Amino acid sequence: MTEPPQPSYSPEDRPARGRGRNLAIAGIVSGAVSFLVLPILLGPLGILLGILGLARGERRLGTIAIVVSVLGLVVGFILSFLVLYMAGV
Repeated sequence: MTEPPQPSYSPEDRPARGRGRNLAIAGIVSGAVSFLVLPILLGPLGILLGILGLARGERRLGTIAIVVSVLGLVVGFILSFLVLYMAGV
């Protein structure tokens, strides 16, 4: 008796959803960190990762990443200016 052939999986067969999910989650983390650390760098990075997540099929998480990153950018700048104002710089 012969065994049926085992299916082979290649990276091309794998749906792009996993890669989009990882990018969107990285965008959410980047946006959340931008509230307190380097908003000028991490905010746009989170927006970019959110857009890439959207393009790869993660609509919900990509949108969340973009919103969190924009908020992190804006609030991070406001907090930075408040800290500098309070310090008298």
